[in-house]
Amino acid sequence: SSTAPKDGDFFGGSHRWSFGVFMDHDQRPVTIAGQKDTWQNDRIMAFVGYDPLSWITVQAGAGSSSLNLDDGSRDNNTEWQLALRLRLLEYMIVNPPVGAEPYWLGIEAMGRYDHGQSGGGLGDIDWNQYDAALTFHLSTRPERGSAVDKIDIFVGPGVSMLDGTRKGFLSNSDISEDQAFGFVGGLVFTLGGNFTIGLNVADFGDLSYGGEVAFHF
Repeated sequence: SSTAPKDGDFFGGSHRWSFGVFMDHDQRPVTIAGQKDTWQNDRIMAFVGYDPLSWITVQAGAGSSSLNLDDGSRDNNTEWQLALRLRLLEYMIVNPPVGAEPYWLGIEAMGRYDHGQSGGGLGDIDWNQYDAALTFHLSTRPERGSAVDKIDIFVGPGVSMLDGTRKGFLSNSDISEDQAFGFVGGLVFTLGGNFTIGLNVADFGDLSYGGEVAFHF
């Protein structure tokens, strides 16, 4: 998802729009018709974001997903996404206990909805995924001569729910996540004033990971 910061995080004024691409590997234990399985979904998506206010980012994205389960070969298909990010707090520590440069502490909340489909295997699958997290951020802005304008580290608790259906030949099977609560974390580099590179991990029973690049204008 987008890591677009609030106005003022970039040199040169407001950046309300963002555009980028992200890839991730989403892995978690699931239950399908009472049987345990491992959900593995590899996604690549393009997204566009807009900040109606300096502390709000709304985002929409679409792309391709490749779902793997223990039920045979599956086809790639389209997945789309809607997301909301709220920057709730940013506090500057002028005299940090370590180092001479100031640090910023922040709190953000995010919510995301994904819808995807997959054909093949033991039946076509249609699913909805709901994610939310409250993250705590520590960021610093290196000296002006550095290629990196900002470094942001974040971590926090998260909720991730999966609601899907596998359409079989004779009957349909419900799909649900085994672990809804977990954690998320990541690292974001801001380069050249309006370009970000982000890395992230999540654990909801299994480790998921991903990365994104975004341009802010």
